[in-house]
Amino acid sequence: MNSPRLGWVARAALLAATAWSPACRHDNAPPHKRDPAVLDGMELAAARRVGLDSAVDALERGDLVRLKMLRVWAQKRAQVVLFPADDMTSLDVAIACADGSLAVNDRGPALAKLKSGRLLEPTRALCLEPAE
Repeated sequence: MNSPRLGWVARAALLAATAWSPACRHDNAPPHKRDPAVLDGMELAAARRVGLDSAVDALERGDLVRLKMLRVWAQKRAQVVLFPADDMTSLDVAIACADGSLAVNDRGPALAKLKSGRLLEPTRALCLEPAE
């Protein structure tokens, strides 16, 4: 008597387990997946800060390759503007000074056009330093 009852309980448990598992299944995927190129406010602030800090460091070291890489990154990284217009202009002037495409006589007027931005002072230092 114990064996048939045990068989019935086992079948009932198996039936309950198979019926229960599809009912508890859920998708782990979020309902709306965000485009990775779109930055939220926190990511945008961090990208700006890291980008500007990296640019200042590259300006202080006179690292032309790094400056060019940062320019491309700042223009094409996200669907939003990472660097303010003044900082992008400063970066362009700094690259021109570092690669020698901006003549020494033209550096003063180019720097005079720059009014503000985090990269203003490092750009001035790079462009006005005496040639080695």
